[in-house]
Amino acid sequence: MSDNLALESEHDAVGDAETLAGPFGISLVRLGAGSILLGSDKGALPYGSERPRHEVRLAERWVTTQMVSRKIWALAVGEDEPTEPDSLVEGKSWDEIEDFLAKVNSAAALAADKSGWGAGEWRLPSESEWMHAEVQLDISVPKAKEELLADHPHANHRGAPTDGRPRMDTNPHSMMRLYRISRKAHPTKVDFSVKSQAPVKNGQDGMVFRLMFIPKEVSPTVVGDCLLVPEEIDAARLFKREAIIALVVGIIPSFAIPVLRGFNSYAVSGWANLLFGGLVISFASSVFWRPRTETWVYSADGKVMERRWLAGKDL
Repeated sequence: MSDNLALESEHDAVGDAETLAGPFGISLVRLGAGSILLGSDKGALPYGSERPRHEVRLAERWVTTQMVSRKIWALAVGEDEPTEPDSLVEGKSWDEIEDFLAKVNSAAALAADKSGWGAGEWRLPSESEWMHAEVQLDISVPKAKEELLADHPHANHRGAPTDGRPRMDTNPHSMMRLYRISRKAHPTKVDFSVKSQAPVKNGQDGMVFRLMFIPKEVSPTVVGDCLLVPEEIDAARLFKREAIIALVVGIIPSFAIPVLRGFNSYAVSGWANLLFGGLVISFASSVFWRPRTETWVYSADGKVMERRWLAGKDL
């Protein structure tokens, strides 16, 4: 068997982290088990796609701290050695990436019995895995690049898995299947990126990716075998909150202004206009502010998700 297929455990001087040598010269670092909070509990409208904030618990897995290079790509797909082997693979379509992943998984499976860590799944990181690796291993997106992740974009986090697996769109007709979540490097800040989404039907300039290895014993196969973020919305509580905000922020000030300026009669004759104006002001204020929302966390026994208000704080 060729050296490219040799999978062996080794220790290297990357802090106290253990590294692994995978197929085709892929080098990974251990990403320890841990828990993160994904999403945002900010209540303003622009944060709607990031709600509800929720806890994700991840078992141990492995991740490349560097993006996939042209040399690794060429070895996996059988291309000639590139002139710049250490430069990053960029602009590949999702079909090309899936073909590459299939070859990596096949090579790893052939050597699984001889490796010190067995079989598992090789893929791109999910959003929660990437966030966890950013905290634990200080990974980042290279300057002027966009890193592709495994998840499909969704309107919000309701119904999302809480064990680190990618969140996929199972609707075959959904346009979101043509996109993947990504991390886009900030144009000026070093080692800082923002969440975005990238079209994957065709390759995009500057689009790069890294690899994740999930051991078979922690690699999930069925969506129902992990806790999901609850779909429920407390509609009564939401309506009550919005009614109070509309009254205090919009309606009362709308009527108070003409009264304070001496136009008492207009406060009566023009009540419909003042009411509508107050509601408009209240709605407009939701773009800038709303109270923080709940965070879904694991219960003490780990069997269910429970609602908790953390006011922006960590667990």
